[in-house]
Amino acid sequence: MNCRSFRKRQVELLDACPDPATIADLLEHIAECSKCAQELREAQTVMARITPSQKLRDSSKVKERIMNSITDLNTTQQTDAYRRPGYRKLVHVGIFAAFLLLAIVATGRFTSRNGSISSPVYVTLAQASEFVRGVKTMHISARMRTIPQGHFDCIDLNAPLIPVEMWTQFGDLAMVRIQKQHRKIVADGKSTTMLMQTGGTPLAAKFDGLAEGCFSTLAPLLHPDTLFERESKAAESSDSDVNVATEFGSDGREKTILTISAKAQGDFSESDYLRNKSIIESYNIRIYTFDAQTSRCEGVQVYIRTGHGNVLVFETTKIEYDIPLDPSLFRLNVPKSATWLNESNETEVVRDTSSMQPDEFAQEFFDTLSRSDWQKARQFSESLLDNSDLRKMFGGLKIISIGKPFRSGLYPGWFVPYEIQLKSGQVRKHNLAIRNDNPKRQWIWDGGL
Repeated sequence: MNCRSFRKRQVELLDACPDPATIADLLEHIAECSKCAQELREAQTVMARITPSQKLRDSSKVKERIMNSITDLNTTQQTDAYRRPGYRKLVHVGIFAAFLLLAIVATGRFTSRNGSISSPVYVTLAQASEFVRGVKTMHISARMRTIPQGHFDCIDLNAPLIPVEMWTQFGDLAMVRIQKQHRKIVADGKSTTMLMQTGGTPLAAKFDGLAEGCFSTLAPLLHPDTLFERESKAAESSDSDVNVATEFGSDGREKTILTISAKAQGDFSESDYLRNKSIIESYNIRIYTFDAQTSRCEGVQVYIRTGHGNVLVFETTKIEYDIPLDPSLFRLNVPKSATWLNESNETEVVRDTSSMQPDEFAQEFFDTLSRSDWQKARQFSESLLDNSDLRKMFGGLKIISIGKPFRSGLYPGWFVPYEIQLKSGQVRKHNLAIRNDNPKRQWIWDGGL
């Protein structure tokens, strides 16, 4: 594609949201032609500046003034001034801006074809996806407000920001490693292994393929080639506000700043228990910084909006592309003493729990622990109570109370409030997480001890 052909079609990058395949040649051209890339950025800047922050009412007088401006600009093309260097481009941008403003006034806001994400956002993410297609490896250093042994998707607004490291090697079989102080996840292209250090016996789990459910919040960062698709779906499902702006960084280079403000997903009509416990279940603000020249992502920040202001819960401190990675990174040595959480269990079903109510199952679960019936307890908890530390702690407990079950957020199961007294005399009061979304509809314990 030459520059002339690009200029005829560049509107496809600005006022529509086609399938990425239809604009591949346009993206390829601007990747090689700095002049056309600069013209596109200028047009994007014009769009960002004239997009209103609030909905505008339709006005025939406003439309008339805009159309008169377009007529004046067309008349200007017949003058000698139009031949001056740089002026023709200014007129083209001005005409485009006028048409765009007319569209905004008519529709209330500038949107894509699916009505959710504006074209500057589409172009920014599409260009970033195009850049990363040639990348072979990536390393991300970050900080996250979470607990060291907790799930990577769980955040704690009161916890300190702790280091998180991520590596990925792209290819037919993508390989990933994510780690923090007491939790590691490694995917070697065929399976995913997770190791947790809880202070006692290590806990491990293994899954077929790339188990992104173990790190779904961080998955978009490790797969920037699909960032556009993921953020598009997230914006559509959570009624997000999306904005693109440009600024100059400390290195003097122009930056593209993509900001996505998303409402909390999930059902909180019964309880706010899970609100702000994960990024997706909170009102979050995601800020991506891209280098305007290369379109590569240089930084990510995530804030949670609370009644006391915005709290930073995640930020990258370094993103490196195409660096050599030691193959040993994608091998995880699991200690022989580790308890495997999801290994197959051949134990015969002691009792069918599919017809139980959540509180009935919670009562039977704690009764089982009080009797130290570990064979039955292993069935209820998918082998977790094979852990000797937990058997020692919870065996022989006494039930003080079982509360009314409730649901919260996106969790597919139930939470059952409880109060128990351990054999040591310690009293614990918390919510038992249970679920029955398996093929046999059997209740299992999922957390909350």
